Amino acid sequence: ALALDGLERAAAMLPAHIAPRPPTHHAAIWYSYATALLEAGRDEEAETWFRRITESNSERILWPLRYVRSLSFLGKIHERRGEMDEARKYYRHFVDLWKDGELDRDRVAEAETKL
Repeated sequence: ALALDGLERAAAMLPAHIAPRPPTHHAAIWYSYATALLEAGRDEEAETWFRRITESNSERILWPLRYVRSLSFLGKIHERRGEMDEARKYYRHFVDLWKDGELDRDRVAEAETKL
C-alpha cells in the first residue's frame, strides 16, 4: 500500500505528455567529418568517428542512412589494412541491412564481392 501510494503521487507529478526533443545532429556532423578524414587519407581518425555512429544508441536510429553507410566505410578501412575478417564483418552487416533497398546499389554490389 505504501509503495502504491508513492507511485501514485509520482505518476501524478508527471507531465500529461512527453514532448519529444528535437533529434540531435551529432551523427550528421560525425559522418561528414569522418568522410572528410577518409578522403584526406586519415583512416584511423575516420574510423573513430564512423565507430561513434555505429556504436551510438539514438543517433544511429535517428540517422539510419549515415549509420548504414558508416558500416561500409569501416569495411573499406579494415580492408585497406589487410584485416579482411574484420572488413567482412562490416561488409556483411552493411549488405544485410541494404541488400533489398534501392540506395547505394553500387556499394552493395561491391561489398557483396568482398564476402
